Amino acid sequence: MGVDYVLDWCDGKLGTMDVKKDFQAFVNNYYEHQYMKDYSEFVVNDLYDLPLEFLGSWEDYHLFAPVIDQAYADYLAGKRFH
Repeated sequence: MGVDYVLDWCDGKLGTMDVKKDFQAFVNNYYEHQYMKDYSEFVVNDLYDLPLEFLGSWEDYHLFAPVIDQAYADYLAGKRFH
């Protein structure tokens, strides 16, 4: 399972080599500027939990995936996160 790979082999985080080159610029920009805001709002507003106390599941990820998809679509349309 993907989460097991990240936790067991990647110390809980993905590195640049773990992200396909085509997506690295988006991932870096999104993670640096917008991801935590989107993630926190999702956990608080949609899951009614606290972000730093929350242990997500694959079901939660699938609920959050449209947020990431929209961020990627915005990025492709020229929107950069600041």
